[in-house]
Amino acid sequence: MASTKRAPARRPHLAAGVVAGLVVMLVAATACTGSKSATPSTTARAVPVAPAAAAATAGQGSITVATGPADGKLVVALVAPTGATEMQVGTDATFASSSWLRVTPSATVAMTDVGYHEVFARFRDGSSAAVGNILVTGVVNDPVAAKVQAAKGGKRPVLDVGLVSADVLELVVDSGVVVRGGVQPYAFDAPPAGDKLARGDDGLYVVSRKGSGWAKQVAAGLAAVHVFDVVEGKSMKTAVLDDATGYTIRSTDDPSYAEGRHPRTVSRVTRPLDLATTADGTESPTSNQLFLTLPSALRPGATYTITAPDASVDTASYTFDDSVARSLAVHVDQVGYAVTDPVKVGYLSAWMGAAGGAHFDPAPTFRVLDTTTKQAVLEGTARPRDVPSDGELHRADLTGAPVYELDFSALAQAGTYRVCVAALGCSLSFIVDQTGPWNRVTVAVARAMFHQRSGIAMGPPYTSVVRPRSYSPDDGNVAHQANVDLLTAGGASGSDRFTKLAAAGTDVAVPGAWGGHFDAGDWDRSADHLLYLQSAVDLVELFPERYATMNLNIPESGDKVPDLLDEGLWDLDLYQRMQMPDGGIRGGIEAGGDPPDRATSWTDPQAIWVYAPDTRSSYVFAAAAAQASHVLTSVDRSRADGYLSSAVRAFDWASAHADAVPEDARAEVALQRLIAVAALYRATGDARYQDLFVAEGPFAAGPVDLLACNERALCDAAWIFARADDRAGRRADVFANVLESFKRNADQLVALQETTAFGWTLEHPVVPLIWGLGPGLPKTLGLLRAWVLLHDERYRAAALGAVGFSMGANPLDTVMMTGFGSNPVRHPLLVDATTGGLPVWAGIPIYGWHQLGGGDSWVTRYFLGPAGTTPPVTEVPYLWSWFDLPNVAMFNEFTVHQSHAVALFEFGVLAAADPVP
Repeated sequence: MASTKRAPARRPHLAAGVVAGLVVMLVAATACTGSKSATPSTTARAVPVAPAAAAATAGQGSITVATGPADGKLVVALVAPTGATEMQVGTDATFASSSWLRVTPSATVAMTDVGYHEVFARFRDGSSAAVGNILVTGVVNDPVAAKVQAAKGGKRPVLDVGLVSADVLELVVDSGVVVRGGVQPYAFDAPPAGDKLARGDDGLYVVSRKGSGWAKQVAAGLAAVHVFDVVEGKSMKTAVLDDATGYTIRSTDDPSYAEGRHPRTVSRVTRPLDLATTADGTESPTSNQLFLTLPSALRPGATYTITAPDASVDTASYTFDDSVARSLAVHVDQVGYAVTDPVKVGYLSAWMGAAGGAHFDPAPTFRVLDTTTKQAVLEGTARPRDVPSDGELHRADLTGAPVYELDFSALAQAGTYRVCVAALGCSLSFIVDQTGPWNRVTVAVARAMFHQRSGIAMGPPYTSVVRPRSYSPDDGNVAHQANVDLLTAGGASGSDRFTKLAAAGTDVAVPGAWGGHFDAGDWDRSADHLLYLQSAVDLVELFPERYATMNLNIPESGDKVPDLLDEGLWDLDLYQRMQMPDGGIRGGIEAGGDPPDRATSWTDPQAIWVYAPDTRSSYVFAAAAAQASHVLTSVDRSRADGYLSSAVRAFDWASAHADAVPEDARAEVALQRLIAVAALYRATGDARYQDLFVAEGPFAAGPVDLLACNERALCDAAWIFARADDRAGRRADVFANVLESFKRNADQLVALQETTAFGWTLEHPVVPLIWGLGPGLPKTLGLLRAWVLLHDERYRAAALGAVGFSMGANPLDTVMMTGFGSNPVRHPLLVDATTGGLPVWAGIPIYGWHQLGGGDSWVTRYFLGPAGTTPPVTEVPYLWSWFDLPNVAMFNEFTVHQSHAVALFEFGVLAAADPVP
C-alpha cells in the first residue's frame, strides 16, 4: 500500500511569523484520500469539456508544428488570414524581439530552452494596418528525455561524459522517462469493447485493457479515468555500477590506455528523476552519476571509449579537448545575461557522493569562448570562494565541496559563449545580448500566472495549453459559506484544518465565489494571492514605459488597463465580489480535504467552502485594493474609486473587529494592518493613515536593521510608505528612517551573500532552509527594493549573483524554474500536469532546496529509498538536497504569493534595468 501513496499537495502558507510547525502538517503525509470516497455508481456524472482548438483559428489562419524541435530550431507551418502580407513569429507572447516579415508558409524559430514552449504568430496587411488576432501552438523541447525515450528497451545512452577534476571522469546515465497517462472521460455504463471493469479496495473502478491495468476512476460518481503512467526504459543494476573492475577505458590515441584499463575507484550518485503512477504502484526513473578515478592522466586530443559493467549501458566516447568537451564541474547561469549586467560569474565545483568534493589546481585558469568562432574573448583565473570558519550563513558546510568563482563580468559583447577551464572542459552554453534575458523571464512568469486562473477554460487563442473549465458555478461547483474564519481554522494543522472547515459548512451558496488563481496541487484561492497584484502594481508604476503597454495575450488584452494589472485584478475582483455588506473580507475558498489522488482541477469532486471574514484577510485586501486604486486612477477612474471604497470598508471592518483576533495571531495581524495603513495613506493622502503608520510602526523611533522581506510584512509596509507622495505631507524623519532601514537590511544581505560558496543569499540570516525559504527562487526582494529606492549598484549586483545561482549556476546545474535553460525543473507539483496530462508551461518558480529533517522521514521511506537514492539523503549536502519529484511539496511546490508574486517583481525589476527589446 505504501508504494502507491502520494504526498499531500497542501502546504502551510508562510505568512509573517508562520514558520514554526511547518513539518507537522506533513507527518501523516501519505494518508490515502481515495478511501474516503463512496462506492461509485454505474452512472457517473460528466466532467467539463476542453475547448476545441480548431474553433479558435477557424477563418483566422493557423499555426502548427511542422518539424522539430531539433538542433535548437523548430519549424512551424503557417496559414495566414486572408489579405495578410506581414507576420511576426516567436516564442514570446509580447513579440518584443520578433521582427515583421513578409508572409511565408513556414518559419524557423530558435528553441534552445528545454521544456514546453508556446509559439505565437500574428499578421497584418501592411505596416499601417491593424494587427490581427494571435495564433498559438505548443511543443515540448527536451533532447535528453527524447534520447532516453528513443532507446526504449535497448541500451541506455550515456548522456554526459567529462572530467570533473584532473583524475576523475564522470558519466551520466538515466534509467528511463515517465510518459504521463492523463485524465480522460470514460463511460462506465458503456465501456469500450474489450475493457474489463473491477472494483478496487477503495470502491473505485479499475479498468483493464488488453489484459493489463490501464486506468482507474478518478473519483466516485465521476465519468473520468486517470490512465496509468508508463516508464519507458530499462531498469539498471545500480549495484553492479559500483564495481570499478567492470569498467574498461580504451584509446587508440593514448598508448597508456591502448590495452584497456580499469578506473582505480568508482563513486556513484543516484537520484530519482520523476515519479510515475503505474498500474503496480509508483516508480521513479533515476539519474546515475558515475565518478571514475583514472589510473593515469588522459592525453589532450585523445579519444577514449568507456564501457560499463551493466550491459544495459551503451559505450561512451570522450575526446579530451578542454575547449569543447563538457565538464560537469563548470556551472553557469543558463538563462543568460544582458551586455550591461554588472555581474557575470560561473563556478567550478563538483561533489562526488561518497568520494567527497573534487579538488583542483590552486589557481585554475579559464577562457570564455565564442561558440561560433571558437575564439577566446576573455581569459581569467578562478578564485576560491572561501567561507567563514563557522560555515556558510554561519551555520555549516552547505555545499560539500571546494568552490572556485569564474568571474567574466568584463564580457561586454553580445554572443553565445561557454566558459572553459584549462585541462578540464566547458560549461553549458549561454547567451549575452543587448536586451538581456530578464524580460522574457518576466513575461513567462506573468503567463504562468494566467495558466493558474480558476473559473475559466484554457485554450487558443490565448494559450496552446488546453484545459477544461475549472471550479465554475456553471458546472455545479458552487461554493458554500462556512462559519469559521481562516485565522481560527488555519491555526489547526493538516486534516484538522479541513475538518474544522467542513464541519462549519452551511448550505448557503456564496454568489461570486469563482475566479482567482489557484496554487499547484490543491486549487485553493487564498487572500494572500493578492500579493501578486502588489508586484504588478509596483512594476507598472515604477517602469510604465515597459509594463504599461505590455500585451500578454490574455482575454483582457486591448482594454485600457495594463495586462500585468489585469492578471492581478483576477484575484482582487474575486474578493471584492465576496466582500460582506459590512465590509469584511472572507479569507478564501478551499475544499474540506486534500484532493483525491487522481483528481484534477476540473474533476475534483469535493465540496468547496468559503471562509468567514477575518481581520487579517480584510487588511490584506484593503492594502491590495488601495494600491490598485492608486495605479488605476489615471486609467479607469470609476474602477479605481470602487476599489478604494472597498479598501476603506474592509479596513474599517477589520479595525472594528480587533478584539476577535486570536492571541497567537495578533502580531501578524498588526503587521498586515500596517501594510494597509501605508497603502491607504499613499492612495488617499489622508494624514490619519500616516498618523497610524507612525504610531503603530517602528520607524518613528529610528531605522530597523533587518526588514525580513521573506515575511511580506514590515518590509512591505516600509516599501509602500517609502513611495508615498511627499506632497501629502509625508513625515521626513520617518521617511529617512525607512530608507536607512532598507540600506541596513540590504547591506547585511550583501554581507550574508559573501559567506555562501555559490553566491546565494537569504532575506534574513536566520531563515530556516526549508519550504521555499531557501535559495530556489532568488531571495532578492530586499536587495532590489533597496536598489530602486537608493540607486546603489551594489544591491543590483548582489541580486544578479543570487539570481544566477537560481538560474543554473549551482551544484545541480538546474534552473529552478520551468522552461528555461538546458536543464530546468521538469516536474513541478502541478497536479493538472502530472495527473491530468497537461504540458508543464514555462515560468513556474518552485520551492527548490529543502533541508530534510526528522519530520520528513516519509520522503525517504516512500520515494527516495525505493528509488535507490545514493548516498542516503542524510549524507547529502544541503545544496544537493533537491529532487525533481512532482509529489513532494517541500521540493517542487509553488504558491502564488511565495513564488509567482516574488518572481514577477524580481525579474521585472532586473528587466527594467536592461534596454527595452
